[in-house]
Amino acid sequence: MYGTELQCPRNKQALSVEERSIAMKKTTITMLAALLMLAAFSHRASAMGAEPLLETLIEPRLQTDAIFGFAEGAAIICSKGIGYELVALDGSTLTSRAYDLIRPCSSGLYVAALDGKYGALNLRGNVVIPFSNDVMSDFVDGYAVAEKNGVAHIINLAGNVSSLLDYDDFALLAGGLVKFAHDGQWGLANVFGQVLAEPVYEWIGDFGYNGVIAARNREGMYGLLKRDGKQLTTFKYSDLSPAADAAPSGTDGDMLVAETPAGRYYLLDFKGVEYLMPHRPARHFSEDLWIVSKDLLLGVADLGGKAVLPVEYDEINAEYVVKNGKYGCLDSGANLVIPAEYDRLRVFGEEIIVAADGKEAVFDKTGKPLLPLKYSLVEPMSDGLRAVCGDGGAWGYIDGSGGEAIPFIYSRTEVFLDGFAMIWDGDTPRIIDKTGEVADLGSARPQLNLGGGLFGYIDQSGSKPLLGVMDNGGRPLLPCEYTSIQARPASQDFYLLCKDTPLSPAGLWGIMDSSGKLVLSAEYEKIIPCEPLYQGYNADNAMLNIMDGLNGSSMQLSGRFWVQKEGKWGLIKLTKRADIPAPWAKEHVGRAIEAGIVPKSFATNYSAPATRAEFCGLAVALYEDVKGVEIPVRVKFTDTDDINVEKMAGLNIVAGTGGNKFSPLSLITREEAAVILSKLSDALGLKSHQLDAEEFSDMGQISDWAKSHAILVRVLGIMSGVGNGKFGPKGQYTREQCITTLLKIYDLVKG
Repeated sequence: MYGTELQCPRNKQALSVEERSIAMKKTTITMLAALLMLAAFSHRASAMGAEPLLETLIEPRLQTDAIFGFAEGAAIICSKGIGYELVALDGSTLTSRAYDLIRPCSSGLYVAALDGKYGALNLRGNVVIPFSNDVMSDFVDGYAVAEKNGVAHIINLAGNVSSLLDYDDFALLAGGLVKFAHDGQWGLANVFGQVLAEPVYEWIGDFGYNGVIAARNREGMYGLLKRDGKQLTTFKYSDLSPAADAAPSGTDGDMLVAETPAGRYYLLDFKGVEYLMPHRPARHFSEDLWIVSKDLLLGVADLGGKAVLPVEYDEINAEYVVKNGKYGCLDSGANLVIPAEYDRLRVFGEEIIVAADGKEAVFDKTGKPLLPLKYSLVEPMSDGLRAVCGDGGAWGYIDGSGGEAIPFIYSRTEVFLDGFAMIWDGDTPRIIDKTGEVADLGSARPQLNLGGGLFGYIDQSGSKPLLGVMDNGGRPLLPCEYTSIQARPASQDFYLLCKDTPLSPAGLWGIMDSSGKLVLSAEYEKIIPCEPLYQGYNADNAMLNIMDGLNGSSMQLSGRFWVQKEGKWGLIKLTKRADIPAPWAKEHVGRAIEAGIVPKSFATNYSAPATRAEFCGLAVALYEDVKGVEIPVRVKFTDTDDINVEKMAGLNIVAGTGGNKFSPLSLITREEAAVILSKLSDALGLKSHQLDAEEFSDMGQISDWAKSHAILVRVLGIMSGVGNGKFGPKGQYTREQCITTLLKIYDLVKG
């Protein structure tokens, strides 16, 4: 599965939060014959707000032995006893029939087998190379090896024969080259049969880099060959191996580690340029710097062979160094910016938390101190606040300047997420907002902050404690009937939930959306998010992975899930009805878009809560439309370079959250929105002197800095309460509410 998982605790205090990730690795897959009969139907949810739409792209009806995909826009599906087919992202069948075998895509073609013969399919599932070959390899840079009637030959993407192969052994290399063997020795040819290097080498390989060929001669010495078969370097190395993660500046491609019989070490680029190193290169560090090793210790040297960091460290990586069991940090130039003198070290984004003598301190990645060794435990900064534990064991929150923001009166606190955090009052977990207000949850006990104002909570009234979902005010959204809830990763808009059933001891899985609504009932043995890489799942539910060589960012797979039901696999797609506002807001949103005051980036996902930065973008669009000029003034913050935030701050309409930070991704509250709307109205010339209007019944909950603004926007008819005379100052403010209230300002200004 994926994400951060909450398992039911065995007692009140027990909590299991696990980080799981899927490690993608290259592997070889032999697929069993099968076909999955496909059916597609669409179940449309209610048209209210951002309700998800569920599409079943592939019905889980037949026994599926394996699923491989997606890559190049298609998945390979195989079902027991039938065959293999290609399926598109929308679930439609691309192939016109079933095949005995379809191998993963290479060079834009799928090598397939039918009735014992091999051919190839294109990305649309059409046959482009007839099924007339007895054996066929995958394509490498547009060429494959095929055998027909005992004769091996090389074919191109059109199936045309480029050359016959009459060698003892051979293999395709990158860049249209072939290594071949004769009398136990290897030579080099191109795909057209032209011999480039006679078979005089014990070994030939390309390491997969830049078409440059490595070889070992009869004396056992290594060197490099050019693509035309001529020598690039002399054969003087006793060992040659790939070195590295990245190409240093001024070099051509990745590097090789070369060792001479005299024990000298070189980094060798693929132009044949040598860089003499003081010790054996271990791995690339940054730019022209390399980690080197000697006698099990590590240091850093540059390509000129100069020692940058002495060889005296037990571990060196991009995040920390270890020396004699103590931790420190290097910058990208291998300068020791945090000395290796700390007992522990944790890295959170741009922050580094270290520990010594029972205290913790915080640095940034340049080594600049952000918090001294003052508190016994420190959490990373989140939403402009940091959870810390004082000497007496009491927890509270400090702001970016180190000042107390929420008193140290709790037995435990956690980081803020989307404006809310979990705290413990003794053994009792609670929910707190950034003002320090603790929600009245009654008997509900939150267990995990899921983000977006959602929390997993527990009910221990039954024989087995089960989990449910509630909002930040303690309102139940899903009943306590789940054994596991997995927080969504950033790339997905949905959560996975697991429920025990008598017939499925391992549990059945369902899906909840980001509003806390169950959009797929818990009736599936497996639900696995699609990833932009080849993935395979066989009949034993073991995951198989093949790198497809594509740029994952080009694949749009968010919301697609492989599902398994009664042992049968299928594919579903969940999307949000993000482009349709709620009925009450539809007319207002439409008018605002027509008036040109809604940025394109804001014209979607209307029911989602808005962030502070998003609201600034909307306010800037309104102000500049009304005034007819761009806002010239700017005020900068350290945590955002959003120009709309800078413009609004330049007009003194918004302010930071402390420590010269703005917290752009924090969800905006109703009272924060009221302040912005009030100041924006004033900047546009809207005035009201009737500030003696009836106050809200929850005025005591409105921050002092927001009270007059909350009254003003009500007097102007821009913003009202939430019912029963209440304003609801700490509540979230949705995108459609932002648009609606700004439209009211627009109408008032335009008269």
